[in-house]
Amino acid sequence: MTSSQARDRLLHSGLYNGARMPLVKPGSHIRAMKGTTMSNRPFPSYWMYKDNRGEWRWTYHASNGLAISVSSEGYKRRVDCERSIELMKGSYNSPTWVPSELVQAA
Repeated sequence: MTSSQARDRLLHSGLYNGARMPLVKPGSHIRAMKGTTMSNRPFPSYWMYKDNRGEWRWTYHASNGLAISVSSEGYKRRVDCERSIELMKGSYNSPTWVPSELVQAA
């Protein structure tokens, strides 16, 4: 799947409302970038948007443009959504756990 196909799929999923939203860049504060849309932003990056219920959510897209992580909940306040992104950025050192019965699984 190409990155434009991934964006089109997200546009039609109902999770993205088509509005222009600010861009989150690693290691910086969120900035409103004039003209930034889902289709012309750099990857990898986080995309913040309001869902159909009016709640803030985020999706993280890899360098190939495919969504690989999404917020597990909607946030009433934008600052809460921004905080959840910061928590994700800070968890890169977290250990990965696997159930003991799956340690040798392929």
